[in-house]
This record gives sequence, structure tokens and C-alpha cells, in this order.
Amino acid sequence: MPKAKGQNAVKEKLREFHRRVIMNDPFNKPAMIAVMDAAARIAPNRSRNEDANRRRDRETVAREDFPAPVPHAPGLTDGSLNREKILMGTAIFDGGDTVTPRDFELINDAGFDFLITCGGKARELALETCGAYGIAVISVGEGLPLSEGIRAAAENGTLDFSQYRDHPVQAGDMGWDEPNAADFPLIGAYVRAYREALPNKFLFNNLLPDGSMKSQLGADSYREYVDRWAECVDADYISLDHYPFYCSALFNRIGFRIALNTYDCVASACRRTGRDFWIYTQTQGDWFAHMYLRVTFEQIKWQVYTALCYGARSIIQVAYRPAWGNDAYGMTDKEGRLTEQYLYARRINAEVQKLSPVLSRYRSLGVRFADAARENSVLAPAVKQQNKSSDAQGFFGIPEVKRVFAQSTALAGFFENAEGGKALMLVNCRDLFDASAAQEITMELGGEHRVRVYRKGEQVSDGRRERIRVRIGSCDGVFITIDADEGE
Repeated sequence: MPKAKGQNAVKEKLREFHRRVIMNDPFNKPAMIAVMDAAARIAPNRSRNEDANRRRDRETVAREDFPAPVPHAPGLTDGSLNREKILMGTAIFDGGDTVTPRDFELINDAGFDFLITCGGKARELALETCGAYGIAVISVGEGLPLSEGIRAAAENGTLDFSQYRDHPVQAGDMGWDEPNAADFPLIGAYVRAYREALPNKFLFNNLLPDGSMKSQLGADSYREYVDRWAECVDADYISLDHYPFYCSALFNRIGFRIALNTYDCVASACRRTGRDFWIYTQTQGDWFAHMYLRVTFEQIKWQVYTALCYGARSIIQVAYRPAWGNDAYGMTDKEGRLTEQYLYARRINAEVQKLSPVLSRYRSLGVRFADAARENSVLAPAVKQQNKSSDAQGFFGIPEVKRVFAQSTALAGFFENAEGGKALMLVNCRDLFDASAAQEITMELGGEHRVRVYRKGEQVSDGRRERIRVRIGSCDGVFITIDADEGE
């Protein structure tokens, strides 16, 4: 294929992706916007003191009064993703007409390891700029099919890699986003062919979340959908996107139940098959016809620590530039100006990057909710569902820990490293709409053990204990190792 013809084909695929996925009418339908706005008026999902907190944080952003750039090991090593660490990513899903080289400096300063981009100016600048910061790029692969195009290429016999155009900064190529289970065998064959042709590259496929219709999933349940993917597609990770915060409190109980079932199904499949858990989380707001909430720092933090609690190894904060709706509000606005969401992403990334050298040596064993003196009623269906699922999987905790109990709802994730050392991630779920909702969580051990506590990514205590009590801030997470040598 002549070079010009190949480039035109790539551009057409990018335009089609932009028309179908980025600017599709459901993101801006007036009727749906009216329904969502009405639901938000009836039962608003507002956090305590949110307006005052946002005003303060916008002033900080306007002054660019940021702390020092977040130190982090590079996400790109020798043209490949650095899979040895906990990866933090973000995305620019549109063409990025207002993107400048300064944006990639800001992305690096915020502690992001990789960037997903769909093309246009954003991709061109990313490939020119990200290498200097050690940021890996995942984008549309030139000369490769995308999503449904994979099926078409397989059917007409044009599924080959002869026209692939490599770039040292592009560590990964986009594959199929949110496929139906009927296409899993075909995707499995494509993954095998891709790996054989491009062994040092990363093919990024992303699954639907729970809450999708059966016709979308191609399966009778979400667990069946994920398990069939694991059976058909021989990849060393499973990725999905789920956004749990809605514009109205009317959706909270079912929304959080669906969110944690999504986490549980994917995390369970990853533990069973030895794969990494990847997830997109919600950092932007006011998108998909106003369905999704403009999240606070605490709500971003809760998503990140909850995903880590389930064993996530890569977290993608959506999105650097606003996507999926004319009123979407990302880490920048439509004109490219930084928003407070950038500040929030930068803060949580700083914590995760500090914790990564310790946490990355552990693998998830399972999760359970702690015994609670008083339950967060909004999360009650999710708590009941998760503990029932853990019971069915035969996971009841670890021998080193007799009991975890809390003043209010709290999630406990259990971990083990290669040397047999154990660890817990405790996440405060007392109130996801109140930045002051701290609580105490107590852990009783089965005898005396050496215990180290990590808060905001830093070790804050080290000693031999039979019982430990920690006070955890609203939506915060604490990592605790037991009889482990962190090599410090």
C-alpha cells in the first residue's frame, strides 16, 4: 500500500472513531439532558462544603500554585510500558486542537506514566514530546484495524501487520473498545497474531462495565462476560471503564452496587488467571448528557484507593481534556485552561507514586467489608453483595488478621507478596459526600506481628503489634504490611 494511501486510511479511521465515539448524539441529547438535570434538582448529589472547597482550589490552579512535580519512575522503558510499577494514566480522546507542548509537561508533573490518545494534533504532539518525560503513549496503531474494523479485516483477509508504522514512544496500540462477547474468539486470535508480530508492544483492549445491557454484553451476566473474555483472550491484563458518581442521589445505591460488582468480577478473574487489573476512573464531570457528577477530590481518591484495594495495577483517570459531551469538564476545560480536577488528579497521583515501590510487590488475595458499628446506607447493597461474593469464592480473609472493625463502612483488601508477607489496604467508605468524614478502623491480629503503616504513600509507623487502630480521612486509603521486609 502506498504511504499516502495508508495515511489516508488511518485518518479516516480516526475521523470515524471521533464521529461514532466522541461526538455521538447520546452525549448531548437535549431530552436526556433535561431528564438528568431534573433528577439532579430533585435529589442533588452535592458534597458538604463543596462550593467553598472548589473556589479555594480554583484559585490555587489560577495561580498555578502547585507543589513540586510528582516524582515517579518512567512509564516508558526501552519503548515498552513499565509494568513493574503501579501505572497511572490519563487520556486525550478528542483531536486536541488546543493542546500545546506545555500540556505534556503538566501531565508529567502530575505524575502520569502514560497517555491514551486517539489521534489528531494530540497524538502528533504526544509522539514528539512524551519521550523526553518518559511518558508512554497508547494510541491508534498506524496500519492496524480498530474495534469493529478488526472483524472486517479478519473477514476479508487483510488482517496483517505489514503496514504497521512503529514509533519508539508509542508503547501500545488501541484494539477493541467495549466489545460484545460474540467477538471474543476473534479478538483472541488477533491478540495472538499481534503478539507474534509485535512482541514488545502492548495491544490495549477495554471491556464494558456491569450495568450494560445483555445485548451489549453478549452474555447473561457481567461475571459470565468477564469470564468468557478470560477464556478466549490470552492477554496478561483485563481492562474496563466504570464511573460510579452520578448527577443525582436517586442513582446512588444501585450505582455503587453496580460499580463494586464490576470491580469484583474483573478482580476475581485477574486473581484466578494471574492477570493485571486495569481500570478507567472518573475524574471529569458534567458529561454524557449531564448524567455524571463533577467529582470532588475525595470522590476521585475513593475510586483510586478502592481500585487499588481490589488489586488494580493500572488506573486511568478520565480525562485530561473533557470528552463525551459539550459541557464536559476535565482536567482542562474546552479552551485548554487547567481546572481544579487537574489539581485533584495531581494530589492523588503523588500518593500512589510514593506507595508504588511497596504496593507493586504485592498481589491481591481478595476483599471483604469490615464489621461496622454503623453502616453507610448508600453502600448497603454493595456491602451485602461483595461479602456474599467473597463467601462464594471461599475468601474470608487471612490467618494473620482475626478481625477488622470500623466505626462505619470500610473496605479491606488483602494482599500477599512473593516472600509470603501479607498486607491490607483499608478504605474509608463512611460518607463519599463529606470531606470531613474521617473514622477509626481497628485490626486485631492473631498474635504479635511486625506492622508497618503507609499513609498518603509514606510510612508513618513500624512496630510489633497484636492490635492496631488507624484514623483514616474521608475516602482515604491506608496500606498496612504484616511481617514483610520492604527492603528499606
